[in-house]
Amino acid sequence: MRTGELVKASGLSRDTLRYYEQLQLIPKPIRSSNNYKQYPAQTLELLEFIVTAKELGFTLNEIKSTLHLFHNDNLYCDSAIRLLKDKQAQVSEQIRILQKQSRRLEGEIAFFQKKKKGS
Repeated sequence: MRTGELVKASGLSRDTLRYYEQLQLIPKPIRSSNNYKQYPAQTLELLEFIVTAKELGFTLNEIKSTLHLFHNDNLYCDSAIRLLKDKQAQVSEQIRILQKQSRRLEGEIAFFQKKKKGS
């Protein structure tokens, strides 16, 4: 698949593809005789995996460290379940912290609204 086709199919920019190549998230393309980049067939599926993982809150470093699972069906499901549960626990903790922060902000707003009325 050529770069333009991959850009169109994935919805990602050429710069993003280059960046993912530099990070070794996707394989480097080979050059055809006319010097066009040719990506392996599985690259689109790999990009979909990366995009989904990012949407779920995984960092590019976390994604990179799990790519070996993507390529090994025997490890994939059990490892994916464990990684997703870990991420879910992290998100739940972030939600708890943000809810606490929100309550404190509400208290500060109420304090200053009351102070303003008293002036």
